[in-house]
Amino acid sequence: MKVASEKRNRRIWEAICNIPIGSVASYGQIAEIAGYSRGARQVAYALRKLPDRHSVPWHRVIRASGKIAFNTG
Repeated sequence: MKVASEKRNRRIWEAICNIPIGSVASYGQIAEIAGYSRGARQVAYALRKLPDRHSVPWHRVIRASGKIAFNTG
């Protein structure tokens, strides 16, 4: 099971890395691109599992409404 989740996370991270500079994508769009339709929550989970040192542009992933998903306050 752990191997499957690591593979899923890598696919999601790769999809996020392919978001062009200056663009954004929703959690749902990233899930679709990574092959996990209706997997927006899995995208959020994968982002929580990012290693300390990474180059994944997590800030390009937003809610479907166009808003930032994390609490800034």
